[in-house]
Amino acid sequence: MFTDAGLRTHELFTPEPRALVRLRRRRMALGTVAAIVLVGAGVGIRLSSDRDRGFIDATLASMRHSASEGRAFFRNLAEKVNLRK
Repeated sequence: MFTDAGLRTHELFTPEPRALVRLRRRRMALGTVAAIVLVGAGVGIRLSSDRDRGFIDATLASMRHSASEGRAFFRNLAEKVNLRK
């Protein structure tokens, strides 16, 4: 605090060095979290895309030659894993 020529008092504030360190740490943490979220979202979108759908359909088609054989295959598979009620 200081008093000027008109006898008014003024407070002067200076940046606290520890506050700058805290701000820098907070921004680094926020940047790190943002990068992890963005990379995770990209991986999630990539895994959920239908780009491998053709491969899956071709594999299933090679396992069965007709619709009835396909139904029988999946019925047996469901029985093996106890999904049928």
